[in-house]
Amino acid sequence: AEAGANVSQAMAAVERAVPPNAGPLSMLIDLQGATMAPQLRHFEVSTVGSDSVLRRAGSHGYSGLVARARIVRAYVLGRRGRFSEAAPGYPRAGEAPERLQEPDLAAAAYGGLANNMRNLNDHRGTWAALAKTLGVVDRVEHLRRRYVVLYGASLVAQATGVSRAALHFQNAAVAVAEQRGIAGTIVEAYTRRPGLRE
Repeated sequence: AEAGANVSQAMAAVERAVPPNAGPLSMLIDLQGATMAPQLRHFEVSTVGSDSVLRRAGSHGYSGLVARARIVRAYVLGRRGRFSEAAPGYPRAGEAPERLQEPDLAAAAYGGLANNMRNLNDHRGTWAALAKTLGVVDRVEHLRRRYVVLYGASLVAQATGVSRAALHFQNAAVAVAEQRGIAGTIVEAYTRRPGLRE
């Protein structure tokens, strides 16, 4: 609770320091607030903030900000259990980053869609979204995101009975975990792999 209060206070201080008409900077600050609000279970605050950024960024043609706002909005809908409503937001968010050559953002959008479709028990939709995610994973710079994509692909493959693919994706996740060098991630990746050999 104390950490949440500190985050809220810090965001309020930043908002006071930046005037609301500061262009993309004020939108980034609002988007950051909308991104952090679900962690504090302030879903309505997040929805209002992401909608505001979506509207303002769209009117100025800031495609990257529009994509990020759509991801946040879809994520919040999913957290509220409204998976069917969340589903259309992810692909719309992923299209612009692909055109803008932002594979990390595209992977976030399509990875979110894959997770959302998995929650809807839509195996075909999950694999379609996962295919789009895997299509950009080699260009994803952020190792944590690359690991999450590969680890998630392994989970989906296992859940749908494609054991060989699950092991393949998990081996790739292990390689990225080692490259990342974070002990907890390496342990997680290696711990999951033996169960896939059986």
